[in-house]
Amino acid sequence: MNRKGALFHWIIFGIIGAIAVFFLVSVPGVGEAIKIKGEWQVDFLKKGYFAAEKEMALKEWSVKKEGWEVIKELGLAGGAEAETNCGEKEGYILWNKGEEWCLPKIEEALMKKMGVNVAGTELVKKGPEKEIVSTEGNYVKYVYDTSLRVDLDYDIVKEYDELRVEATDLIGKCRGEEELQDCVERKKENNWKFQNCGEDFAAKGRIVLFCVPSLVEYRFGLDFS
Repeated sequence: MNRKGALFHWIIFGIIGAIAVFFLVSVPGVGEAIKIKGEWQVDFLKKGYFAAEKEMALKEWSVKKEGWEVIKELGLAGGAEAETNCGEKEGYILWNKGEEWCLPKIEEALMKKMGVNVAGTELVKKGPEKEIVSTEGNYVKYVYDTSLRVDLDYDIVKEYDELRVEATDLIGKCRGEEELQDCVERKKENNWKFQNCGEDFAAKGRIVLFCVPSLVEYRFGLDFS
């Protein structure tokens, strides 16, 4: 662009700017309208959107905290939220009684305890639509969904599935063995410990008490009779 072209270019911008300033200063209501529009947008964000986001962030934190507390509690209770037909031994829920199995259904337990569904590593809590209405200053109405998806970064269902497979496999290998302790100690998973997560074999007759440490501690008993 040559000097004459550049000069003409800036003259045009100057004229447009002057016209804009003229309208803002001279024409009644134009500047005020822009100001009001900006104030409403600020009120909408502050009283509506940000208020809702703050509430949902607090709820998410609360559900995540409760989720871990309940998962730890269920782990110590063998995944059961109530007594089962298989009974218990010294506070350890039994996952089987002879041929009968009472394996934990962690999804059902979490639904009963917290009212949440499990989707992979997430807890999903359904909630109603909610609205915030403010009549102070500019009128603001903001509608939002209170449903939550909270990521625990921990697949609790997968972990219980793995424990169930390992438990049924161990029962199949050692149920008929006379030397139960020797069989269990040789065939159990390396991360499986005994009562109170100790190394010493813990059995009450043909019932063996186990403790499996992970992100949470799982306690349960298996009946090898």
